[in-house]
Amino acid sequence: MRAAGAFQRGSVRIFICEDNAMIALMLEDLIEDFGHEPCGIADSFDTGLDGCRAAGADLALVDLDLLDGPTGLKLVEALAEEGVPSIIVSGQVDLIRQAHRAASVVRKPVVDTELRAAIERVGAGRRGA
Repeated sequence: MRAAGAFQRGSVRIFICEDNAMIALMLEDLIEDFGHEPCGIADSFDTGLDGCRAAGADLALVDLDLLDGPTGLKLVEALAEEGVPSIIVSGQVDLIRQAHRAASVVRKPVVDTELRAAIERVGAGRRGA
């Protein structure tokens, strides 16, 4: 995984963990529009964790519902242990409060300004670390 310096340079390598292919592609387009680098897409816990590691992701966007295995919350926890911050992207309002303790949260349907603001907040926190 790369150091927090990527946030200071502006371009952030962002990995997407989302089981809905259409949403994943939409997130990928938004990340590019923001001037950041999408560095991979996965739809399950194992492929997400392995993909983030292999890609050297600075940040992960994680859905709470993944294809199989542990939930997105478990992935957020595993990535945090490796120093990779996450933004949870989910329409599950009932789990948002629980998830909020572990990461930033962006509700679905995703609004581009909210996603951009969350990425900037995470970056600001990493710059201060």
